[in-house]
Amino acid sequence: MRWNDLFSDLEGQLAAAHAFEFEAGVRDLAQAERATVRLAERLASSASQHVAFTLRGGSHVSGVVTEAAGSWVLLSEGGREYLVPLGAIAMTRGVGHRASDLGTVATRLGLGHTLRALARAGVPVVISTTGGEIRGRIDQVGADHLDLVPDDGGAVAVMFSEVLVVASSGAAA
Repeated sequence: MRWNDLFSDLEGQLAAAHAFEFEAGVRDLAQAERATVRLAERLASSASQHVAFTLRGGSHVSGVVTEAAGSWVLLSEGGREYLVPLGAIAMTRGVGHRASDLGTVATRLGLGHTLRALARAGVPVVISTTGGEIRGRIDQVGADHLDLVPDDGGAVAVMFSEVLVVASSGAAA
């Protein structure tokens, strides 16, 4: 009779240890999976949700996520649109924990591609940079910069790395 109790106790201990190891393994796998998630994927999963960003330098922009790609997100708020490079975002609020696969095209769709589309359309924009804000139309887009023709004439080259927000005309970040 004592041996049955001993073996039952050992079986219980073994089952408990196995369950503990299994749960620890699941936690480790979940953490490893989470470590591969990029903000762009979380933003893609947050489509149609209102989010708020604090940008480098402390300015703010918020709106409903309408599109997300590997290097930028498009927000809409009050009839205005805001193209925000992901590298300009310091902090986010309202972004869900879920992530969506962006797919090959969206992952490769860079800021330059989007700016070239705006240049082709000839739409007026307001570009907020770390050096200030400028209004005009995008004329040409290079590998790492864009040429903007301001409303007051002339031409200004703007480095992609300094762009915080490209907003539809009349919008300020």
